[in-house]
Amino acid sequence: MWQPALDFDTDSCYNVPAISPDGRIDKGRSQHESNTQGCRDEYDLDHSNVYSRQRCNSNGWCGYLYDYFFQKDVGDRMLIGHQYDWEHIAVWTKDGVPRIGAVSAHGGYNARLWRDIPKEGTHVKAVYNKDGAIGTHYFRWSMGPGDEPPENHKHVWWRSDLISWNGFPSVKMRNRLARYDFGEASMAIRDDTFAWNLERSVRHIRKKVPAFSFNFSRDDGSPGTPGLPGGRRRM
Repeated sequence: MWQPALDFDTDSCYNVPAISPDGRIDKGRSQHESNTQGCRDEYDLDHSNVYSRQRCNSNGWCGYLYDYFFQKDVGDRMLIGHQYDWEHIAVWTKDGVPRIGAVSAHGGYNARLWRDIPKEGTHVKAVYNKDGAIGTHYFRWSMGPGDEPPENHKHVWWRSDLISWNGFPSVKMRNRLARYDFGEASMAIRDDTFAWNLERSVRHIRKKVPAFSFNFSRDDGSPGTPGLPGGRRRM
């Protein structure tokens, strides 16, 4: 219901599956290539995945975290960038009503109240964007008419196939992905990073939501994403 709708600027890769159905971790690509070499064709878009995990407290607050894997992050080809990139988007709800959204950017999050976020229905609109001529990539919020029509091959706001924390084909495969060392990039929904990323996603906006109260390490019966038992689907 809350899965973000994305676009990708023309100097940006598409997100792809981080692990294959037979358990092979994607090898990634070199940051010394051009921005989109080998990582931006329609096949990549058609076969993309996003990984998600949910955590709720008994007071009605729930955080949904969406994890996107990219094969590389190119800044200045000689100095800046790295193989592999993970970027993240968070959606926060209270009693089933969306209240906050946050997109990852250079190790932090840009959070907004729900009313201030561009949306397509219940889906926040974000763009995978390169930060200037030599900067690396990050998520930014859509800027409205300036981002229409979308620049991806489909020219629509795109939602990849969704795989929940509980929806992997096996715990063994999930653990293989979660334990893999992606270097400078980090998967946000791993057990050891999930609570930290949830807290970071609202750190600079929670004071604007007086009713916000959340124990980031506590999980009241929501280790995955309800509605995705044992499989994947687009939401």
